[in-house]
Amino acid sequence: HDQDDAMDTKNTTGFSTEEANKKLIERIEETLDEAELERSKWRKEFTIKYFKDLRTIMVVLFIILLIVSFGLLLTTPQNHESAPRVIVEAFFLGLFLGISYWLDSDAERRNIYYISSKARLHLKAFQETLSKDPLLGYPVDNYQLLSPSLRTTSVFRDGFWQRLPVNLVVEGDIVGLSYQQKASFKVEVIEEYPGLVVEEGQTIDQKLHPQPNSVDPSTASISVPPTNGEQSVPPNSLASSDITLVPKKTTQDTHYIRCKAMETPAIAQITDAIDAPVKNTSPFESYRDYGYKTCLIAIWSFLAISLVINIVRLAWLERDATTEQWVTLMFLRQIYGAIPILYISAPMIWFLSNSYGSSVVFALFHGMQRESETESDASKFESKESAKADADLVAKYAKGYRHRNFRALWSERLLYSLGSTTVVVVKDRQGILSEYPQPEKLYLWRPGEEEDAPYIMNLSMDENNLKFDDTDWQDYLSSLKPLGLNLLLNNTCSGLHKSKNHPTSSASSRLASMLEANVDNTAYSNCMCELGKEIGFSEEALQQFEKLKEIHSFARTGNGEYSGHMQSLVIRDQNSKTLQLLSRGTCEFVLQHCTAYWNGESINTLTSAHKEMIVKMNSEWLSTGDCICLCYAPIDKQYKWLFKGERGDGDATPILLQVQDEDQHTHILEGQLHDPPVKKKSKKSKQSPAQNKEEVFNGILRDQIFIGMVSMRQRPRPDLRKSIGRLNDAGVRFVFFSDGSENSSKLFAERLGLETDWNCCISLSEKPNLNPRLNWDKIAPLPRGLKGVREHLDNDVDNVPLLVPLFCDANHEDSAEMIKIFQEYGDVVCSVASTHDSRNIKIFTESDIPIANEPNLKQCYRHPESQQALPLMSSSKFLDADSVGSLSTDLTSLPASIVMHRRGHLYEVLQLIDKGRQLLINLKQMLLLYAFSIFWLSGSMLLSFLLLASPFTLLSGIQLLWLSCIIIPLMCAPVIITRREKSQMQLIPAKNIAEYSKVRRYMVWCALRIVPLIIASVAIFIVVVYLVWPDSTFDLFAGFDTGVRSDGSYLYNSKNFDDALIFGQNVLMFMFVYYLVFMSLGFMYHHQSIFRPPIKINLVFLFASSAVILLQVIWFAFSMIGRSSSMFSRIHWAVYVGIFLFPIVIVGIDEMVKIKQREYIDKNQRELKLDFDTKLGKYSPK
Repeated sequence: HDQDDAMDTKNTTGFSTEEANKKLIERIEETLDEAELERSKWRKEFTIKYFKDLRTIMVVLFIILLIVSFGLLLTTPQNHESAPRVIVEAFFLGLFLGISYWLDSDAERRNIYYISSKARLHLKAFQETLSKDPLLGYPVDNYQLLSPSLRTTSVFRDGFWQRLPVNLVVEGDIVGLSYQQKASFKVEVIEEYPGLVVEEGQTIDQKLHPQPNSVDPSTASISVPPTNGEQSVPPNSLASSDITLVPKKTTQDTHYIRCKAMETPAIAQITDAIDAPVKNTSPFESYRDYGYKTCLIAIWSFLAISLVINIVRLAWLERDATTEQWVTLMFLRQIYGAIPILYISAPMIWFLSNSYGSSVVFALFHGMQRESETESDASKFESKESAKADADLVAKYAKGYRHRNFRALWSERLLYSLGSTTVVVVKDRQGILSEYPQPEKLYLWRPGEEEDAPYIMNLSMDENNLKFDDTDWQDYLSSLKPLGLNLLLNNTCSGLHKSKNHPTSSASSRLASMLEANVDNTAYSNCMCELGKEIGFSEEALQQFEKLKEIHSFARTGNGEYSGHMQSLVIRDQNSKTLQLLSRGTCEFVLQHCTAYWNGESINTLTSAHKEMIVKMNSEWLSTGDCICLCYAPIDKQYKWLFKGERGDGDATPILLQVQDEDQHTHILEGQLHDPPVKKKSKKSKQSPAQNKEEVFNGILRDQIFIGMVSMRQRPRPDLRKSIGRLNDAGVRFVFFSDGSENSSKLFAERLGLETDWNCCISLSEKPNLNPRLNWDKIAPLPRGLKGVREHLDNDVDNVPLLVPLFCDANHEDSAEMIKIFQEYGDVVCSVASTHDSRNIKIFTESDIPIANEPNLKQCYRHPESQQALPLMSSSKFLDADSVGSLSTDLTSLPASIVMHRRGHLYEVLQLIDKGRQLLINLKQMLLLYAFSIFWLSGSMLLSFLLLASPFTLLSGIQLLWLSCIIIPLMCAPVIITRREKSQMQLIPAKNIAEYSKVRRYMVWCALRIVPLIIASVAIFIVVVYLVWPDSTFDLFAGFDTGVRSDGSYLYNSKNFDDALIFGQNVLMFMFVYYLVFMSLGFMYHHQSIFRPPIKINLVFLFASSAVILLQVIWFAFSMIGRSSSMFSRIHWAVYVGIFLFPIVIVGIDEMVKIKQREYIDKNQRELKLDFDTKLGKYSPK
């Protein structure tokens, strides 16, 4: 990239959109290539780690021993028939080891390349979109009402300034930075202070003057410098009754400087996502790993006990053992008995269960996404069962897994962690928890008997429609009409900046930067079009008015802070050809320009007493939300020359004014006007035309008429309160990280249904709280800031910081750090945040289950969500559609397991957790069934070693591989598909803390289930062989008799013995399969009784049980080819009855164990609920 770097150094005019997109793609591809190159040795490292694992070492050792045994058996002619069986067992053992290695390495590869694979898919889709439109950018109207989480900057491309998401800026781009604005990334100043490097989060002022700055803008954004040739109009001094215009004292802190981007922010995002530290082990992974460690202990214990038993048997009972007996005792018995507990088929089970579970989660998510595209209210699809998505899961899985995109989205951690979620964290409010702010109250003046009085009208939402609560509201239409016209015409939703191809002016870009960085932009950040529509205005009625010019006024204090603003619009009535000025803004600043008010009948003087009443009500409303004042004024004919030649929506260049609070001095910051006409003064004229442009604005903006005030408040999304309540019922805490103050955060939290008492909110700001504490707060004071939270928890004061539902003053870094604290104390955190804010990637990388949400970009009822110009690319459309949106949101959502579109609802997260719990419970039951089955086999083998002589092999290696690698996995499949329990969302999930104090209890439960099966298996084998072998005696079974007769014959080499042994093994295998069916039925019901109505047996269980029984019958039949069928008749009928009725005992023992399990679960839930519901914290003084 030497040529690119040279071009960056010389670049002072900015890139074109095509050049910037090409450069961005190259940088991303280079970063992905470097990241993948660093991880290119993963297979070698994984292979070394894999073959260092004790389980793998044991399998390889067993294969070697089988080969050695094969060679030893070949040395004796009478053993030639058994030798091939041993080498076949070695081959299949190696085959299953190879399959296990391939599946484990594939899972490792997916984990390593998970982020880079997703990034390449997003990049590929973006390139395909660019191939259709090479000039595609991310055009954002400069100050159009957009999502507050959208983090943009001003970039000079294609010869004009435009707003772009921060992570679409490329190294070498020309960006704008004001004197006191924080840089969103590292930049180099190229004018006024050339060579000055400003790091991310710093300002030019801080670099030039290291002392603390009085202005502390909290929002990091970039402002726009004026283009070449644009100069501020020097103001002249002129006294007037309302505003005095004098030259500005200093413009240093409002000047905008061109800078060059020294880095590509998207690269840092990708690097952070790829290099994110490995998250904590999920509870299920800990559960599974503990089972694996238990198997390792069992292997060593089994080998030790088995070897001791066989050495004793060889030294005492079978001292005259043949070569085959010696090989069996020293090698084969240990190998055969350990084969089941080697977990050799576990990777296949994990692969099938993980792929199925991921398909279920994504199928459910896709279904909810499709429904929410048309349903705006979660309650409309709430009643539908989540299991509806299971109908075509097998087909979806088969199709989805073949699709490369699905494999890139597949994350095992999503499946393992989703059902263990203990905390749901939400960072961004608007678009996720709430819609854009809606009008709540109206302040009007109405005529009174003696004097006019204020009148307040209430508004509310009814089925997503705004309506007046007052039944007689139409009686005040004369007062409401000018207010409604102002709301619909003078707004930022549909102003003069509609044209995509219109070059963005320096004035409009600078206005956008001022709004983002310094101004409490109430008038600009709220859409009230719906109120205007409710008053009765239609789109056709608005066509009567032409929008001519926007004027933006800002009040500025002596220390450089903005204290108020007013947005004004000049319109022309096409019928009367008169000009009108419509204004809206902050209360005090608007009232400074008002001298009268409209009461619906007449215009009256606005006195100081009236203003005090309005200001008092404004202060009261501001404590709960936003407040906007509205006024208007007819424009005198003498100012018509200002708009000469203008047409509706013709000039998109706004005028920016600045007013000093101390002396009301005003000057023009940006904007161009027509020159005033030169006209001789008439003797009859009482005043001459305006002689300068500052006087023009003085005349236009003064003496306006106050028409009303509107209170705005954010309302939670439909059914959000109900969804949060259901999360609490499920034992999942809902936590809101608010970047607002404690008061504003609590007001919104109350509407969400969250507790907002004294111990329910913690500020993450390190600044001390100046408000006096109440007496009850001194009893159990809450910590403040992250440092205070850590000290509070480390000192074991109590665990209140882990229980509060609200954190205020929370920026992105503090929120991510608080998530880490949650995880350190055992919480499994699911985070939901906006993809529009690139800083949310920190939260995504720290969370266990990151869920990205793409809020609605434009916030106006006239811009429906389904008609957005920038549809998102989410996982719901990954398999079906290419990206037609921005690469910006795709990069931010890289660490996210799931991406919800703009109409996604918290209810969908609740449904995913519900489905995750179902799958996780089924996974645990499947793991238990698998563990019971393999321990059953190994335990039976060990007991047979103790009781039977070496020729009596309970099961051969091939038979054990068949059962453990084919039959058991088939019977595990129905368990993972078991339907959900109705009570599963009423259980409180346990913390992610490894506690093994209750292992003894579980071992007792396991023994109660397995020991009877082990005893029954060995007993049935002995009985069957004893009955069908004519020469059977107790001494032969126990090994006291060597089997050598006086005539030199060897009973163990006879055909009768081989037939009896094969028959007994097949009966035992059939019995194992038959009993496994009944045992798996108990696991399908989890800890509930199988007799509890309704009895639920899924079709997969019926198919799997029928299949394994049929397969075993076929195995039985093939094994008995060439052998006598009369052996069936030699078995007494009581044995058959005992074999087929023994499941009653199995089910009975299982029911007894479940009773104890339910008692333990109830006790454990009471303890968890006590901690969950204890308001003061687990360790607080009562």
